[in-house]
Amino acid sequence: MAAFSLTQPQHQRQAEVRALAREVLAPLAAAGRPGRVNRELVRALGEHGLIAALVPPRQGGEVGSALDLCLLREALARECTDAETALALQGLGGHPIAVAASERVARRWLPAIVAGEAVAAFALSAVFAACAGGIIAYQNIHVAPNDFFKIEYTLQMIIACIIGGTGSVWGPVLGAAVYQLLSTYVWSHFIELHPTVLGLIIIFFIVFLPRGLMELFRRLAAVARGGRFGSDVLLANVRASRLD
Repeated sequence: MAAFSLTQPQHQRQAEVRALAREVLAPLAAAGRPGRVNRELVRALGEHGLIAALVPPRQGGEVGSALDLCLLREALARECTDAETALALQGLGGHPIAVAASERVARRWLPAIVAGEAVAAFALSAVFAACAGGIIAYQNIHVAPNDFFKIEYTLQMIIACIIGGTGSVWGPVLGAAVYQLLSTYVWSHFIELHPTVLGLIIIFFIVFLPRGLMELFRRLAAVARGGRFGSDVLLANVRASRLD
């Protein structure tokens, strides 16, 4: 006995997407150039409202349940794998903007991504990562995989975002600078307790400054201009977890 069954609207949606993929998207995919972004295909996905299924309503999308998304991708993949891949890539590039970008960045790019007029990609972050790797290689002279493929480097990036704050370019940059200064100071003064002290510092930021230093500086700048500080920037995680 089946644990669940699809509703009539879900069956109808599947049939509509399969027909769209077969009659409209597949010919566009076949006309695309190998190794190049098929912008006509991406634009068609946006014009027919399929990319909107990846973005929250508050950002101009129509995201549904996880099951609805799976049915959408299955229907596309059955008739045109290129269309399903293009949709997935738009989601991979657009989702971080929807959930973590500032309002200004979201307003600038999400409507274009949803409409299929812009192609979301990770090229900008790859540039920064490549530059950082080149600098480290130049500094250390010798480079080996065991020296760099460590969990510590991944954790350092996350810690930098926690300290500095997300939603802007300068937040993680500030967080990385503060983390390096704190790490160097703690290492030179409390070498045996280095991991413990750093862990306590990270817990402090998570509990007392969950939005990072950038948000704190924004509030202080607002106070300097005669505005209000707004205490919600402090202890936000504690308030969110409090039981009534």
